[in-house]
Amino acid sequence: SSGATTTISAPLIMANNFNYYTGIQVQNVGTANCNLSVAYGANTGGTFAPTAETASNIVPGASAKFLQRGGQWGTYPATDNSKLYVGSAVITGTGSGCSIIAIINQINPSAAGDQAMTYDGFNY
Repeated sequence: SSGATTTISAPLIMANNFNYYTGIQVQNVGTANCNLSVAYGANTGGTFAPTAETASNIVPGASAKFLQRGGQWGTYPATDNSKLYVGSAVITGTGSGCSIIAIINQINPSAAGDQAMTYDGFNY
């Protein structure tokens, strides 16, 4: 948690990308509650433009999950490309004493074998 900040870059976020999708797990490693916002970048894979997502009052030590499946992202598996998204995200934590880290998981549950990949968000 020594490298934690209030801003994180997630360079590869996906929804309905040949049945791959991502999940962002953000943990508050700070000393006070955090409000979180995930702003999605331009879609390089389609025309769908997701809206920002938020989570409020995440207590120290707790985490929030942002899943790019269901809701605004459409059903899984996708029946068309209307909700295809390949882009990025910037995660921001606000509040005095707020400090965050993130893990991004990529998965295709319909593919054979181990299709799970993970990377750390980049704090800056």
